[in-house]
Amino acid sequence: MKKYKVYYERMFEDKNLDSMTTTQFVEVEAENESQAYEIAEQQIYSNSHTEDFDDLNLLYCEEVQKVSQ
Repeated sequence: MKKYKVYYERMFEDKNLDSMTTTQFVEVEAENESQAYEIAEQQIYSNSHTEDFDDLNLLYCEEVQKVSQ
């Protein structure tokens, strides 16, 4: 397994502004980048009840370190 940081933007609709975005990342353990995106998306949406946002845009991911098994 490898550890990845998956960067993403969350878009918020705001009545006073057109929209706002914030760029953040989540760390996941996965076999490859493709799986890292899938796991990250699941984690982000599973937390959507505490983190309110209107749209999600996965930007890129990078390998951080290898995880020993």
